[in-house]
Amino acid sequence: MLKIIDQYIIKKYLSTFFFTALIFSLVATTIDFSEKVERFITEDCTKREIIFDYYLTFLPHINSLLWPLFSLIAVIFFTSRMAYNAEIRRNGRNQRRRAWRCAVEAASCCSRQCCARAVPHDHGC
Repeated sequence: MLKIIDQYIIKKYLSTFFFTALIFSLVATTIDFSEKVERFITEDCTKREIIFDYYLTFLPHINSLLWPLFSLIAVIFFTSRMAYNAEIRRNGRNQRRRAWRCAVEAASCCSRQCCARAVPHDHGC
């Protein structure tokens, strides 16, 4: 059973992780759209085709590629924020908690499962 501090750490890590994933997804979508906007116009694609046929397969693909980067950035931001707020101590009891590792392993397992099952195979994984 997880203690309250472990639940707090996992919640903080996962919220930072998903916020990082959201920001990077928006940036990747914006960059990709700016590169392909001329092709979308010349091929006379509808908004529905662009959003549902292209970007709903592009986002899982790009997120599966960038998942380790999301994890790294989330750990760095999360740890620095908790150290700045004095929520972790250098030699204190909170430093020995395994909650960070559990949260990262859960994100890693989720990435593997999504890559194996949810990511469309035409983009690769």
